[in-house]
Amino acid sequence: MQVFPQLLSGSLAQYPLRKRQLSRTVINQTRDGRTIKLDDPDAAGIEWRLSYQALSDAELDTLQEDYADCWSPLQKQFTGAK
Repeated sequence: MQVFPQLLSGSLAQYPLRKRQLSRTVINQTRDGRTIKLDDPDAAGIEWRLSYQALSDAELDTLQEDYADCWSPLQKQFTGAK
């Protein structure tokens, strides 16, 4: 399992950081005019916005390697590349 890299200080992030929970509600209208609302768990997710300042070269390299390791499989999945 992939684990987000720690900084030399032992922390995972620096402030300020932002966390946003994403969700979607499916709304269906029946023939008799009733409205049915249901949560769509397949569309749920969490979005993180992390900002970093004054990183050492080693910390920067580690974050860039982690990004490349995670992005490459996703890019292949969405573009169909082999």
